[in-house]
Amino acid sequence: MNFKTTYILFGILGIVLVVFAFALWMGPTTAGDSKWVLPSTHDLANPVDAKDIDTVVIERSQPRDEKLVFVKDGDHWKMTEPHSFRVDRFLVDQVVRQLLDAQREEKADLTSDLKQWGLDSPATTVTLKKNDEKEWKVNLGSESRGGASAVVYVTSSDKPKDPMAVRRSSLDTVFKEVNDFRAKDLLAESGFDIEAVDVKNAKTQVALKKVEQGQWRFTQPPYGDADYQGESPAFGGPEAKPSPSVSSPSPLPGQSAAFELTLDYSGPAGTIRAEITWTD
Repeated sequence: MNFKTTYILFGILGIVLVVFAFALWMGPTTAGDSKWVLPSTHDLANPVDAKDIDTVVIERSQPRDEKLVFVKDGDHWKMTEPHSFRVDRFLVDQVVRQLLDAQREEKADLTSDLKQWGLDSPATTVTLKKNDEKEWKVNLGSESRGGASAVVYVTSSDKPKDPMAVRRSSLDTVFKEVNDFRAKDLLAESGFDIEAVDVKNAKTQVALKKVEQGQWRFTQPPYGDADYQGESPAFGGPEAKPSPSVSSPSPLPGQSAAFELTLDYSGPAGTIRAEITWTD
């Protein structure tokens, strides 16, 4: 065998290796050793629970640039971007749970080409943070058709080059709009947060203050301890112990009456006074 033949053989071998490497790169990905989109959060030695997450950031580039930031304050969540207001904490908790529990569709046959699945420039990136010491990212790209069976293609910080198909319905909270996250209750999540009630019009004032949990006292007029009756959904719903009911004299026929209601309540943002004025 002369040198020319040797060079030819090495050249053929090199071409075969290049073709093999390219086939591995462009060929179907395997299911890997985990069904989870974020397998590191399911490490048996150091699992991550939804309650461990204290910051959620949702960044969108489609259909418009948008950034939503939620920060945990005690047991509550509050939005800090793009607006600062109280949010539905159960909905934010659901975002966290859905991401931690997200699983790939193992029957999906995907190539590793990120651009093919809209993951070279993701439409949405969600970041979960734990005490500024650890964070996880999930990137969401293109979506398939199919209604209830539709999937969204994702990568994660655990598997940045491994496109996965995930049932879209299992990540539906990630697609919620800003207003969907707003707290649905008017003033406070629970009646336990209400600290004081003040109802008045031009002639009458009734004011009460909570002296201890479940116990209220009239401060105006100074009648002393107050009784409460029935449920008060406006102050938190059936699960909350009701706040005292107060009333004001009805106007005479043909007259109108303006009332001002002031509620002091303690919540994630501290003690807040809300004043409401309406005219009958």
